[in-house]
Amino acid sequence: MKNRRMFFFIVLVGCAKLVNTSCPSTCSCSYTTYGYHVNCDYKNLGGIPVLPNDTYSLTSQTRNDTIVTTPGQKVHQKCRRDYINANSIKKDMRDKDVSITEPTRDLRSYYSSTPDFEFQKNCLFCGCFAKFSESKRGIDVFPVRTTDFSNTLRNICKERNDEWSEIVLRRLNIAPSDLHAADAIYHQTCSVNFRTGKQIPVSKQANKEVKRTTPGRPKEDSSEKAFLQIVRQLEETQDELASVSDLVQAMEDICGDKAYSVVHMKKRLQTYFGSDIIITEVNGKPNIVTFRRTASSILNEFYRRPSSKSPEEEKLSMIETAAKLIKADIMSLKDSKAVYPSSVDINSEQNITFVPDSLQTLLRALFSQNDSSVKVASVGQAIIQASRPRTLIAPLQIALSVQMHHHFGSRFLLDTLNTLGFASSYTEVQRFELNAAAAAHDRTNTQFGNGTFVQYIADNVDHNLRTLDGHGTFHGMGMIAAVTPGFRLDKAVPRLSPTLKEVSDLAKINIEYYKMQSKQSLQAEFATMNYEPNMIDTTWKLDLLSKVCWPLTCNRPSWSAIMHKVMDGDYPGRSSVVFLPMIDMNPSDLTCINSTLNFIGKHAKAQHCVPILTFDQPLYWKAMNIIKDEPLNSPLKSVILRLGGFHLEMSFVGGIGHLMEGSGITELLETVYAPNAVTHMTSGKAIARAVRAHFLIDTALTSIILSHIYGIPLPDEIENETGTNDINPANYINTDSTDINADDLSDELHEADAMLDELLKGDISVEKACDDVLIDQIKSRIDNFRESHKSYRTSQLWFQYMDMIDILRRFIKAERTGNWELHLQTVKDMLPYLAASGHNLYVKSSRVYLQQMENLKTTHPEVLAFLQSGHHVIRRSDKFWAGLSSDLVIEQVLMRSLKTTGGMTRGRGMSEGQRAQWILSMPDCAEMNNALQEFTGVNYGTSDQHKEGGESRRSRDCQDLKTFLSFLISRSPFVEETSLRNIETGVSADKFVNVDNSKELGIKILKSMDGKKIDEFSFKRKEQATILSAKSAIKVDDDVIIVDSQLLFQRFLAASNGIYEDQSEIFTYELCSHPSSMFDPNGLMRTAQKSSLADAIWGKGDCCAFEMSENDETQYVIDGGSLLHRIHTGKADFLSVKFVKGTLTA
Repeated sequence: MKNRRMFFFIVLVGCAKLVNTSCPSTCSCSYTTYGYHVNCDYKNLGGIPVLPNDTYSLTSQTRNDTIVTTPGQKVHQKCRRDYINANSIKKDMRDKDVSITEPTRDLRSYYSSTPDFEFQKNCLFCGCFAKFSESKRGIDVFPVRTTDFSNTLRNICKERNDEWSEIVLRRLNIAPSDLHAADAIYHQTCSVNFRTGKQIPVSKQANKEVKRTTPGRPKEDSSEKAFLQIVRQLEETQDELASVSDLVQAMEDICGDKAYSVVHMKKRLQTYFGSDIIITEVNGKPNIVTFRRTASSILNEFYRRPSSKSPEEEKLSMIETAAKLIKADIMSLKDSKAVYPSSVDINSEQNITFVPDSLQTLLRALFSQNDSSVKVASVGQAIIQASRPRTLIAPLQIALSVQMHHHFGSRFLLDTLNTLGFASSYTEVQRFELNAAAAAHDRTNTQFGNGTFVQYIADNVDHNLRTLDGHGTFHGMGMIAAVTPGFRLDKAVPRLSPTLKEVSDLAKINIEYYKMQSKQSLQAEFATMNYEPNMIDTTWKLDLLSKVCWPLTCNRPSWSAIMHKVMDGDYPGRSSVVFLPMIDMNPSDLTCINSTLNFIGKHAKAQHCVPILTFDQPLYWKAMNIIKDEPLNSPLKSVILRLGGFHLEMSFVGGIGHLMEGSGITELLETVYAPNAVTHMTSGKAIARAVRAHFLIDTALTSIILSHIYGIPLPDEIENETGTNDINPANYINTDSTDINADDLSDELHEADAMLDELLKGDISVEKACDDVLIDQIKSRIDNFRESHKSYRTSQLWFQYMDMIDILRRFIKAERTGNWELHLQTVKDMLPYLAASGHNLYVKSSRVYLQQMENLKTTHPEVLAFLQSGHHVIRRSDKFWAGLSSDLVIEQVLMRSLKTTGGMTRGRGMSEGQRAQWILSMPDCAEMNNALQEFTGVNYGTSDQHKEGGESRRSRDCQDLKTFLSFLISRSPFVEETSLRNIETGVSADKFVNVDNSKELGIKILKSMDGKKIDEFSFKRKEQATILSAKSAIKVDDDVIIVDSQLLFQRFLAASNGIYEDQSEIFTYELCSHPSSMFDPNGLMRTAQKSSLADAIWGKGDCCAFEMSENDETQYVIDGGSLLHRIHTGKADFLSVKFVKGTLTA
């Protein structure tokens, strides 16, 4: 059907001879002035009907003849073709010497630019031949794709109302109703010109006469001049990217419609420049013009230069030629801006190979260092970036910008470095972060490899934004994923143009509203547990060794530094931390926690791993209730909850501070630490200071015990000028009055000290040191000493304190080494002291946590295998003694990154889009930062040496330990006294104080929990330990307030100073919480009875004013009532009243 339609169309267009219907059959046609048929037998000669608005009438006007056609007449095809032929018109008009009234090219283009017009082959607008190909890019021919195309063109024809529009309109009239079905095609340039009111492009005019080329340079017309101007501009800006289309557009701005087409411009450029240019695709853009200058052409140009007049000019000419050679190599570099450099490109030798050999040779000749590879790469890439600013991105340029922005977040810094040519711009870094955020979301399903262990950690993120109205502060749930072993992001980030909104949409989390399903949550029971000590720590001898050696060598590294140096073993390796999106809701809200659980479950499912989520205690308890409330087929049932070890450690340290309150430990800590700091240390908030202080005090107490056992002197508090420890005879602690010389020191301690030296030097292994019986002998002597002081309550309290510090030390060891069994055992060992100190929430949560971890043997044996192999901790450095609790990692990584320089709270903002960009781009930015640090060798972090192993830290620890020791020597807790007392004030405890028996009390509480419903069990305050300071507590509005007796004593002395000659007199009065003269028994202020004071005064007689002597005893009455108004006195007059002391009150 399509072929028939096109044939009919061709016949209509091809018919050219008018034929009268009454033409005789013998074809005796009538002739016009020019001898053409007007009437003939159209049947025999192939006539066709005349259409409305046919070109025959217009041609008749051009020929200036009298032939007039009307619709319905018939025309011979051959006659019509000859009649409207342009050459025939010229010939006939030349014979008659008649001027043509209209250009011939317009007559030809009026209907068709080709003798045989076909919609499938010719442009609908210009009539020229056109070929469409779907496989070729950049072609100027397009097919008609819409059915409304014809109607649109008809409207444009009416608006133009010119000759070209009439031609197009006639083609539309004879065309099928559906141009799309007819496969009509057109030139894009013709379409643009037609729709914008321009004329047919010169290159598309069918009747344009082809001029024969003649020898010599052609005469410059406007197009040629415009082309040459474009060429000059292109030569001046060789460093800039320019496409052929851009050059055509620039030419159109100069000469308008006479500009070249893309194809012709490409040919002219190749003809003009020859092999000096390359036209290819760059960064996804086609037809990019790039100059290519060879070394031979540059050298030929140098040798053909005119001879210089002076050596200086010759030198400059050589330098300029060398610069051209180097720049030619730079311009020949093949690189793309479609992707950013990856971390592999930055931390490897590719940074050197990125620089051309010619530029490397120049820079190595300029730099004086033998190994200047880093500087050659850096300066070389800066030169390359400056030479080609728009065509490539140098790896070190973008890496330095990302690193500076990652650490400092300063636009000023980046703009300064970019202006100096050392780094990429701030805008480019922002674009990198947006692309990295988008790429991170795409890599989520593939970045965690098989065989990895993934832990999820969530914690509350709080930031008080400084808004104008105080509203808009951020309180949300932050989440991270720790992957062990870690991975590296070696994939390049694509350089696209994502928007902040698109990135924000990628970081959105579905909010799962929580509604309690039932009231049967946590109906499980507490399982029975064994609270007997179980020594599974095989390296406990190293702990004791680090303490017993201190009296002999004070300037020793601390316990942490020693363990960091000597401990070694198998471990999973360094972990990688991935930031996850935040939830902008109150973290304590059950809906927020439920949304977190659902998000973690879906994320873990995408990673093909078991969801293991760590919370601190409040969130852990709520999350556990939510999971217990879910039906059995809920996906949340697969979530394994872990209790944060770091927050458990803080709670345990707070319990130690509570149990030791009133024992004198506060005064002991204040000898080194500030009083305000001590308050936070005893509560467990200042955990780092508290751990250090407790370890130093434990070492000091051990030294005192060793002095009792071995009769050794203790180091003096102040070192002498030589830096050695003086032995003060006053510091001898023994029961024997015999003088002890240095030569009489125990051989056991000397051997232990030598063993520690060998261990630190690596001469003996940890296993050999732990198998030595020497430490067993020393421990046995210490145990005997403790047994001999078992009946002394003060000693027993401080022995108990040392036991709690040992538990704390073992817990830290379990976390640092990744010892899962030791971790569970130390948590169990903490429970009695947590229960005795009243930390009930952690007691409940810890017991449930231990039960759930025990159940992993049956529920998730594969997870238990990972935990037992050391995967329960996260290592941020590739060292054995580097394990961290999972909830500590989120504090160190996410929270600290948020609130330090370069974080979101330092000027970035906390909007949804900014949070998404910062969080999702953090892995790539951190990887880029690490790669640059590896390449430069400059690390923004700690050294391999433990921070407590440095000389300054050892010296400070020794000094503080001596301060503690000096305090304890004069107030030794290991005295033979049966009473329990404060070692600082000497105040003895009442008989109901039982804090020295805290472990037994805690075990009793824990046993009472066995078999009870978890949700129904409640603690009783009376079962907790009664501390030393409890006897000074008062109750105000049901709140128990601890009264500091020492502070109260100081206030009494200060208040009575100058009033009583014998200050002890004030202690003869009974103390009360409310002065009875001012308050009634209900605690309300008494109503003032001023009339009684006035009656007492009037009862003394008449009042008079007189001058007082200095020796007269004076009592002052302050009253703002009518008393002073009724007695008129002068400025220097006094009112004298004789009264009995104590009867007047104000």
